[in-house]
Amino acid sequence: MRKKFFITGGSGLLALNWALSQQDKVDIVLCLHHRVINLDRVKTVLCSLNSINNIVNCLQQERPDVVIHAAGLTDINKCEKKPKLAEYVNVTITRNVAVACALEGVRLVYISTDQLFDGSQSLYLESDIASPINIYGATKVKAEGEVSKQDKRSLIIRTNFYGWGTTYRQSFSDFILKSLKNKREIKLFDDVYYTPILVHSLSVIIHDLINIDASGIFNIVGDDKISKFKFGQKLAREFNLDLGLIQASKLMSDSSLVQRPNNMALSNCKVKKILGKRVISIDNDIKILYQQSKTKLFQGSGVIEVL
Repeated sequence: MRKKFFITGGSGLLALNWALSQQDKVDIVLCLHHRVINLDRVKTVLCSLNSINNIVNCLQQERPDVVIHAAGLTDINKCEKKPKLAEYVNVTITRNVAVACALEGVRLVYISTDQLFDGSQSLYLESDIASPINIYGATKVKAEGEVSKQDKRSLIIRTNFYGWGTTYRQSFSDFILKSLKNKREIKLFDDVYYTPILVHSLSVIIHDLINIDASGIFNIVGDDKISKFKFGQKLAREFNLDLGLIQASKLMSDSSLVQRPNNMALSNCKVKKILGKRVISIDNDIKILYQQSKTKLFQGSGVIEVL
């Protein structure tokens, strides 16, 4: 029997790429707050997350097997400028969703972040103590605690993903590809490291964890620890764009940015051990991204902007 997934933040990059990648395998309901979108074979509902009762009513109407909570305030600079808003969106609303799921007995998967540490280690494990250095990271740590407190069966996913952005908000990979296709020079940090993963691969692994009833914290990231600069070069090669337009820069040289770690790399050993050894190669993920750019499913979505 097909499972039904209810995804908050339904107009965002994660939800839309997830829906397009997995709609043949599960039924997907995108939970929208203010932006109305249309996607073939994907149901959308308007549901305010400001009230536990509202969320409970939505869950009772839709009866999902799993809730993916992907809604949040992810703009690090905005979080720093508006800490009360960051606290409300990232912590209070997450608590609302977690309480509603616990009341209805619905499995919750919370999408966290890799911005939880100060960057002093090479690779971070799930068991490492969080040490965030900005408000965004601090709110995500609190939100993880709220999810764990409400239901120990919940999954908390620490990750850093990329994929096709929307017509109203481009992703990091979009920024790189669009700039290079328009022959614009860009600067990317060669001293900031992370372990990115394509949304397609991320969603497949989360589905696998759900199918074996896994719970707790999991780092779901790619195998490759890479700088933003090297990531841009890999994208350029796969899409046959001019690598010479990408210039290396330093995080410390950009005074306009809120403090952030220069190393966000996470270890994925735990998830690979539980699911059986598999390679989550950045080169393979970027190939899939390129293939997606050629498919009618992504090109004709009307919401995802394929460059």
